[in-house]
Amino acid sequence: TKPFQPDEVIARVDTHLTIYRLKRKVQEKRDELEHELQVVAKEQRNLLPKQLPQIEGLELAVYYETSRYAGGDYYDIVQLPDNLWGFLVADAEGHSAPAAVRMAMTCALFRSFEGPREDPGKVIDYLNTHLCEVVDPSFITAIYGVYDANRRILKVARAGHPHPMIYRASDASAVWHECDGVAPLGILPYAGVPVTDIQLERGDLWILYTDGVTELFSAENEIYGEERLLKLIGKSKPDGAHRMVKEIVDDLERFASGRLADDDQAIMVGQIE
Repeated sequence: TKPFQPDEVIARVDTHLTIYRLKRKVQEKRDELEHELQVVAKEQRNLLPKQLPQIEGLELAVYYETSRYAGGDYYDIVQLPDNLWGFLVADAEGHSAPAAVRMAMTCALFRSFEGPREDPGKVIDYLNTHLCEVVDPSFITAIYGVYDANRRILKVARAGHPHPMIYRASDASAVWHECDGVAPLGILPYAGVPVTDIQLERGDLWILYTDGVTELFSAENEIYGEERLLKLIGKSKPDGAHRMVKEIVDDLERFASGRLADDDQAIMVGQIE
């Protein structure tokens, strides 16, 4: 009953209808993108080992979680001659789809390598050489270890990746085992890749992980850090690789106090039986 201008009313209704249509289109595109990311995440997980191998004298456990649908963390396990086993853990720069693509490229190169996989230095050099050829300068860290189940020796080559952590059962201590290394993969060719031998004994435990574990932030914006992880391993007196992984993940969740992780997380643990 109020006086009104018909043209103004029509213009306002048209504006609201336009806004409604645009919101629907945005939501449809968002749903499509979410579906695509879910597909990428599923395909990415299909690149990981379907199940862990049974290795005589070694209990093996892993944990893998992306900060978003898809991520750049990657791990793989290969059986080698003479009771040797190869373990790769890698971390591609960034998150979501771009990191997932780099992760898939690393996976493809690692599995296509036809040289001596029992030589960690040659595997890392091969990955770097080919990544330098197919991608712009990138930042993919990696650590590749070859475990000799007969002699209980872990040979490690490292490319910009966090050093492995070792639990020594003889004195119930955990150490950040320093290994010589090279720059991350995909930047520049290497002149050589050093390899470090780690002698292990019954009850010892090794941990390979990505920096998303130690760089986790709490609700108070505190960082988890290497020292906290070392203390956890040292005081836990590890009773199996699966139990150790569970203790680490539980501690990460307590520390984060509900805050979502900013980076992907991958953990691989092996304990000598």
